[in-house]
Amino acid sequence: MAAQQIKFFRKSRCDYEFSYVSATASNSPASAGYPLQRSNRLGWGTSGSSDAENTTYQVNFGDVVTVDSIILINHNWKNYKIQYLASDGVTWTDFAPVVNPTTSTDSTTLHSVPSTVTTSLKVTIYGTQVANAEKILSQFIATSLIGQLTGWPVMDMPTLGRALQEQIVLSSKSRILSNIGRYSISLKFPIWNKTADITIIESLVAANEGFLFWPCGGDQSQFFSVRLGYRLQDIFLMRVKTEYKPILYRGFYSVGMTIQLDLVEVIT
Repeated sequence: MAAQQIKFFRKSRCDYEFSYVSATASNSPASAGYPLQRSNRLGWGTSGSSDAENTTYQVNFGDVVTVDSIILINHNWKNYKIQYLASDGVTWTDFAPVVNPTTSTDSTTLHSVPSTVTTSLKVTIYGTQVANAEKILSQFIATSLIGQLTGWPVMDMPTLGRALQEQIVLSSKSRILSNIGRYSISLKFPIWNKTADITIIESLVAANEGFLFWPCGGDQSQFFSVRLGYRLQDIFLMRVKTEYKPILYRGFYSVGMTIQLDLVEVIT
């Protein structure tokens, strides 16, 4: 696989922030909402299922949305089909081409589909990578691609922060307090004249809601090792946190721009 540049997507249209979104499943429906919560620590899992059960997992948007990208994070599905609900509100319809992997060995999968208007998506799981295993899924993301960079900026100061604080107790030993954590990074474009990339950057700066940042772009093998923050399952809801300063390099108008984009993980 050729190395993939950074990808950016809109916030998932089934993000838990949207109160009208819901999820259900034919097995263990009580946990079906967990894959909408932006966390790989949570997830949906079946109980007592088998491959012959043809388990379904369904997301209802509660509104008409447009999607062209479906990302499944931390799943164990070998054979499955993804369909969308047609405008009649009744007919489950295949994408063209059909999204129906039959020998998948991936645990995180991006499915790029034609831009589709729908109110619901359904996955029918026909088999797991280990036969008759319980079906699992950490995140279900239905979104639209903002763009993929054509070059490789410097990914500077990536920080998986946990707001660590040291507290000295009576015994003079320490207690370390921490939270769940947030991700931040600075993207540095030293001399950039790639028009398509600058258009993406300008759209991120202008965004009024968070966007999804995928550092590996769908290919974790391009790095020397599979490390935290650069894995397939590492995708973050981010916003630009500093003012945009598109500097023309050393005043040479035709050379390109020097840009720094400081991103931070956000809640909305």
